[in-house]
Amino acid sequence: MVTPARGEIWICQLVKEYGKTRPCVVIQSPEIESGSVLMVPLTDGNLQPWRVAIPPNADNGLLEAGRDREPVAMELR
Repeated sequence: MVTPARGEIWICQLVKEYGKTRPCVVIQSPEIESGSVLMVPLTDGNLQPWRVAIPPNADNGLLEAGRDREPVAMELR
């Protein structure tokens, strides 16, 4: 599990591909490695955070997330 260090900022951007309802998030962090799992403040319309898994074939940190993922909370202190 990869978690942000104290004071570290993860840049997350919610994007949509070709009008699909499934959201994606672009994450920029030096801690990210292919195949790892991390907790990110990815939210749906209800501001629900989700745990996102990075697939081994992830390209440029583009991840897919859906409602089948377990909701998690993340705190940056």
